[in-house]
Amino acid sequence: MSENKRWMAKGATGCSVLALALAGALALPSAPAFAQAASSGVQGPVYYKNKGPGGNNSYAFRFEEDFSFLRDPSKSTDFFDPVKFIAFDDAKQVYITFSALERLRYDNVQNNTFNLGPQIKAHQGEDYSRRTQVGADLHLGPNFRIYAELLNGASSGRNLNGINRVGGTGGATSWRNDLALQQAFIEAMADINVFGTPGKVGIRAGRQGVYLGNGLAVAFPATANVVSIPDAVRAYVDTGHDRIDAIFMVPTIRRNDDLLRDGDNQHVQWGVLYGSHDFPTFNLLGADAHITDDPFLIHTRNSSGGTTNPAIPPAGVGFRTITTTYGNGAAAINTITGQEEIYTIGDRLFGDIGNFDFDWTGQLQKGSFGGYDVDAFAIYTDWGYTLRDLPWKPRIGTHADVASGGGDKASKTTHLFDNQFIRQPYIGEVVNTAPSLSNLYDLAPRIKITPTSTLSAEFSWTFWWRYSSADAVYGPQGPYGGASTIGGAATVGKPGTYIGSQPQLDIRWTPIAHVAFDGEIGQMVAGPVIKNAGGQNDTYAFVQVTLQF
Repeated sequence: MSENKRWMAKGATGCSVLALALAGALALPSAPAFAQAASSGVQGPVYYKNKGPGGNNSYAFRFEEDFSFLRDPSKSTDFFDPVKFIAFDDAKQVYITFSALERLRYDNVQNNTFNLGPQIKAHQGEDYSRRTQVGADLHLGPNFRIYAELLNGASSGRNLNGINRVGGTGGATSWRNDLALQQAFIEAMADINVFGTPGKVGIRAGRQGVYLGNGLAVAFPATANVVSIPDAVRAYVDTGHDRIDAIFMVPTIRRNDDLLRDGDNQHVQWGVLYGSHDFPTFNLLGADAHITDDPFLIHTRNSSGGTTNPAIPPAGVGFRTITTTYGNGAAAINTITGQEEIYTIGDRLFGDIGNFDFDWTGQLQKGSFGGYDVDAFAIYTDWGYTLRDLPWKPRIGTHADVASGGGDKASKTTHLFDNQFIRQPYIGEVVNTAPSLSNLYDLAPRIKITPTSTLSAEFSWTFWWRYSSADAVYGPQGPYGGASTIGGAATVGKPGTYIGSQPQLDIRWTPIAHVAFDGEIGQMVAGPVIKNAGGQNDTYAFVQVTLQF
C-alpha cells in the first residue's frame, strides 16, 4: 500500500497548536517522504474490502486504518509510529492507536448557486475555516475494540450568510462546533471460515462514518468542518474477495451547547444491504481485467410529514423537508408533501482492463411519497484511458450521467429521483454550486495529469441539462430538501433544458508524509434555463492544507 493511502486517506480534518506540533515533527529527518516510504517495502495499514470507492477503494475513515503490523518494531519507519501502536500487554493484543488531523481552508464563492439559491444575501462570500480532529482506537484483544473521535470546527469570514455557513440548532452548523463527538462506537469481530475461505465477521454499533459505492450509494462526505455522521449498527462478513454489509442508520442532530446533547432524527431511517464480489482476473483483448461487482439495496423511510421550513423544526427535531413542485397548467403537480418510503435497487460495476478504467452505477427507485407512486432511476458512468507511456501519464475520461425527473398528476406518479445523500466529491468539493444529481443529464469530459508521484491536476468541463423541462433545477440539498430548487418557481414548467456548464480545475500536492495541499477553482456558466430565471454565472474556489498523523 502506498504511503499516500497510509497517511492521507480522504475525508479527514483540522487547531493551530496541533498544526505547530505537526510542523515541528515534519521538520525532523525521521519523517519519510512519500516516495521513500513507498519504496521501503514496509507493510502499510490494512484496509478491508469495500470500505471505500474506486481507485482501489482508497477512501478511508481514520478508524479503518490498521497499524497492528507495528507489533514488529523493525517495521516502524515513521516519526509518529510510537503513537500509532501503544501495547499494554506482553502479547501486544491490547493496544491503542491515536490519530489527529488539522485542516485549514479558504473558500470564496461569488453568486452562490447562480445567485438564485436560498442564500443570496451577498454576491460574494469568503470563509476561513479550521477543523481539528483527534481520535483514539482501543483494541481489547483481537475480537473487540472501542473507537472515539472528537472534533472542533471554526469558521469566520465575510458574508457567510451568502454561502450558508451560519445558524443552526443550538448554534452549531456543518462548519462551526465548539466540540463535537464526531464518531464513537464499539465493535466485536471474529475470524471465521466461509466455505473453506478464511474471513472475518463483525458488528459495529454507534456513531460511525459510512461510504459505499463511490459515494453514489451511501456517503457522508467530509467537505464541511463538521461531517454529518449517522448513528448506526453495521454487521459484516468479509473474505477479502467478497463482502456483505447490513446497516441500519439514522441521521444525527448536532448541537453546540453540550457535547452529549446531540440527538437522533428517528423520523428518517435508512436500511442498507450492500455486497461486493471481485471476479477472478482474466485476459481480455490482451490485457489483464480486474472487475468488481457491488449489488445493493437501500430502504429509506421518512415519516416527518413534510415540514415546510427546515430551519424551524417542531419541538427541536430536525425534520427533513420533502416537498417538490413541477409542471404547469391543469396537469401540474403543484406540491407533494408527505411521508416517504422508497426502495433503491442498484448495482455498481467497476475495475480496469489494462489502461482502461471504468466505474458504472445504476439505481432504480420504487415506493411512495405523499400519496404518489415513485418510479425513478439514475445511471452514473465514469470511464477513462491512461496513457502510461507518455510523460505525466495523462488520463483522458468523462462522466456521463442521467437522473430522472418530472411526473404525472393523473396517475399520481413522480419520476423525480431522490439522491438522498450529498454527492459533492463526484461533482466538486464546493458544495453550494452545482445542481443536484436529480432531474438531470450531464456530460463531463476531463483530463488528469500526474507530473510527479506527489502532484496531480485534473481539468474537467461539465455540461448540464434538465431531464424534464416541466421539473425544476434542484440545488445541492437534493430534490426532497427544504428550499431545494435553484430559482424556485422561476424555472418550473418553463421551456428549455440546458442549465449551463462547469469548467473546473482541481490540484493535489502531497510533498511529504502527513501533509496534503488541495485546491479547486471553477465557474458555473449560466445557460438559458438559469438566465431566464434571472441567474448569473457562479464562480467558486477553495484552497486547503491538511496535516495529519
